[in-house]
Amino acid sequence: MNPSSPSLLTCRDVTRRFGGLVALDRFSFELEEGEVLGLIGPNGSGKTTFFNVLTGLYRASAGESSFAGQPITNLRPQEIYRAGISRTFQRSRLCLSLSLFDNIMIGNHKRLNHGPWANLLQRSRLRGQVEKGVAEARELLGIFDRQLCERLRVSAATISLIERRRVEICRALISRPRLLLLDEPSAGMTSEETTRLMDDILEVKRKFGRLTIILIEHQMSVIERCTDRCIALDYGQKVSEGSYADVAANPLVRQAYLGIS
Repeated sequence: MNPSSPSLLTCRDVTRRFGGLVALDRFSFELEEGEVLGLIGPNGSGKTTFFNVLTGLYRASAGESSFAGQPITNLRPQEIYRAGISRTFQRSRLCLSLSLFDNIMIGNHKRLNHGPWANLLQRSRLRGQVEKGVAEARELLGIFDRQLCERLRVSAATISLIERRRVEICRALISRPRLLLLDEPSAGMTSEETTRLMDDILEVKRKFGRLTIILIEHQMSVIERCTDRCIALDYGQKVSEGSYADVAANPLVRQAYLGIS
C-alpha cells in the first residue's frame, strides 16, 4: 500500500455478534482505490458477514468504517449504495421473470429520476433515461458477452448460470460504484466457466480504471490470478494479510483450510 495515498475504505475493529456468537471479531484493514483485495477463509469464517455489515444489512456490534473519508458505520443499505458501494450475493438475486434489462436497471435507481410528476409530464426526458439505460446496459454486457448484450429483452429465467452471474455483476456496476463487492461469483461453475468469468472481471477492472474490488472466493487459483493482496479470516478473526503467496504459505491459513500445521 502507498502510505502517501489516502485509503478509500478503512475498517477499525469491526465486530458483529449474534447473541453469544462472535461472527466477526475486531476486523481491521485499509483498502486503496484501484486495489483488488481477496477475502479468503473456510465456511463460517466471517467473510459474507463482513460484506453484510459493510453494506448495512447487519449492524456492527462494535468498531467503525469509513469510505472516501466519510463515516459509514451502520448507515442504511440505501445510503451505503448511494455512497458508491455495490455488491453481488452468493446466491443469485435475479428476478427471473424480468428481462435482463429490467434486472440490470434495478441497480441504477440512484441515477434515475423517480419523481412521478416528472415521469408523467416529461415523457421525452423519461424516454431519454430509458434509451441511455439501454445503451449503458448493452455496453456493460458487451464486456462479458457480445451475444448477451443483444438479448436485453429476454427473461432472466432463460439464460445459463454463468450468464446470470454476468448480469448480476452488470447490475452492481450500472450505478458506476467506486467499490464493488463480489461474493463468490464463481459458485457452482465449472473450472472453464470460472476462468472465463475471471477474464471478464479483469476486463471490467481494465475498462473501469480505478474501480476497487473486494472478492470473496474459495478457488485459490482465482485469488492468485486476480488480486493484488488478500486477507484470510478464521472464526471471524484476521489471521493473515499480504500477497497471495505469503498468505497461502502462512501456517495459520494452512491449518484453517487443511487442518495441518
